[in-house]
Amino acid sequence: MADMVTYLLLGAMGAQFDYREYQEDGDRLLQEKGGLTGWYAQGGLRTDALELELQLQKISGKVDYRGHTNLGLPLLTDTDETLETARLSGALSLFEFEALQFRHQLQGYLAGQYREWYRDILPTRSVSGLVEDYAWSELYVGGRWSANDGPLRMGFTLAASKVLNPRIEVELNFAGVDTILLEMKGGYGALAEFSTEYALSDAVVLHGVVAWQHWEFDTSAWKSFESERGPLRIREPESHSALLILQTGLSWRF
Repeated sequence: MADMVTYLLLGAMGAQFDYREYQEDGDRLLQEKGGLTGWYAQGGLRTDALELELQLQKISGKVDYRGHTNLGLPLLTDTDETLETARLSGALSLFEFEALQFRHQLQGYLAGQYREWYRDILPTRSVSGLVEDYAWSELYVGGRWSANDGPLRMGFTLAASKVLNPRIEVELNFAGVDTILLEMKGGYGALAEFSTEYALSDAVVLHGVVAWQHWEFDTSAWKSFESERGPLRIREPESHSALLILQTGLSWRF
């Protein structure tokens, strides 16, 4: 490939997390909201027409829980959140032009993403805690605009996603049950991302990213099981999640 550049990027990231569950009538059941911090690493290659990227992320932190449990009990507590993400993406140039001293590209964007989310709702004196472990994939389709002029490069990505194969493992130790597996229907999501790069030298580049991500899960089917407290049944309500993300890092070109 002509003019191919490969790179490795390491950086820090922070995110404002907002998670909401809803009852069947549309009323909000609970909200979890707070800040998460972590790291990300990215490797990729670029040519004049093609960009390929593999990014790994891990963020975690304690956020506020306000609302009710799935069993309807009022609850004010904290939740320990951990999200781990792997995303493989590609962008292909569809159209190029020059304006205001910048070389502009309009690109088609396609990405596949796998995410695991560990959610530990901490117990209170009156309500037992709950641990939930989610996993799902997403397929993104969208577009990207990029512009560069010498050491400066900017880009804006906008994409819609379909949530695929979501599942959740619920630990119910308070009821004498280790793990219950719930399978959910995937909803839709979206991604909006603005990125900047500035080459400090031929080999080292400074990166900054502001991004917003959104995804939804539909209500799961009821799951019945026996416990130390007798027959129980549980399901996961409809939920909407969002992340407002800031990333900064350095990359090394090879």
